[in-house]
Amino acid sequence: AGCCIFAVGTGKELIGQTEDDENTPSLVRRVVQWRLMMSASGRKGSLILLVAVMVSQGGCGKTLQNFNLVSDGQEQAMGQQFSKEIEQELKLYDDPEVVRYIDDLGQRLAAVSKRPNLTYQIKVVDTDDVNAFAVPGGYLYVNRGLISHAENESELAGVMGHEVGHIVGRHGSKQISKQYGLQFITAMLLGGGDPGMTRQIAAQFAGIGGTLGLLKYGREAEREADTFAVQEMYDAGIDPV
Repeated sequence: AGCCIFAVGTGKELIGQTEDDENTPSLVRRVVQWRLMMSASGRKGSLILLVAVMVSQGGCGKTLQNFNLVSDGQEQAMGQQFSKEIEQELKLYDDPEVVRYIDDLGQRLAAVSKRPNLTYQIKVVDTDDVNAFAVPGGYLYVNRGLISHAENESELAGVMGHEVGHIVGRHGSKQISKQYGLQFITAMLLGGGDPGMTRQIAAQFAGIGGTLGLLKYGREAEREADTFAVQEMYDAGIDPV
């Protein structure tokens, strides 16, 4: 799934083009090189790490409290509203090569996730902050700073897979259900909710203005997202070590 930025030419030709062209942004060179390196590598060690993570986390027997008042359709509608609020506050990075690469990587992970039928919207935020975050309903944002600081594609995919894991686990909608209840959710989806509250929740997902508190995931949610991430990477053919 998704688009590949290496549609034309061999790997050697692409590396030569990016290294010889002084005008090519360093971020573009980085993602080109990552893809070429990963396409030449196998999944050696992936299964061993997957088993180790599952054992260390006690397997899949421990699950989150499934208190969730939001259906799939409602979750996607909420995510759309939150994403609009977020994109009014954050500047998106628009280099087409980098954006296509990140979308391709994210779609590879999403396609093998436990919620592959969602429409995943994956975008790059133009900030130096080393971070990525997910919004309910399939919205995933990756900061330019994370791409710049990641050592390789596996490291970047691990972070993105973790955020896909939050979407798969429906952790955002569960938190909203617990903290705000059905009345708020229904009012927001019907257009009669408090716009200020909608903006506040969107800001918490994105960490805008340091507003991370109320929707901070618990330890169990983070563990579950990690487990999902390792499985997604293995199934997508990305070596997580």
